[in-house]
Amino acid sequence: MALEIERKFLVRDDSWRSDVDRSLQIRQGYFARTSLLRARIRIMDDKAYLALKSEPGSLVRHEFEYEIPCVDAVEMKRRFSIEPIITKTRHCIKHENRTW
Repeated sequence: MALEIERKFLVRDDSWRSDVDRSLQIRQGYFARTSLLRARIRIMDDKAYLALKSEPGSLVRHEFEYEIPCVDAVEMKRRFSIEPIITKTRHCIKHENRTW
């Protein structure tokens, strides 16, 4: 089990785009949303994950995330998603020996 610290940053302009090291395509769907739990299936490029997160809305949450076969994730997402599928791109930028 890991602890997730939710961070969000406001981007002032597009100058960061020239520093992108790589970009990941993400498709995800939630199959449970309660006052105590969020359960999500996420596919990032050629890998897939099942994640359970506690206490939505708090700054630090317990998170359980497990890699699962992509074929299973696609089927689970198709059968169990309770909301529209979210598609997004994660851009990775290296800065001062860290990846953001």
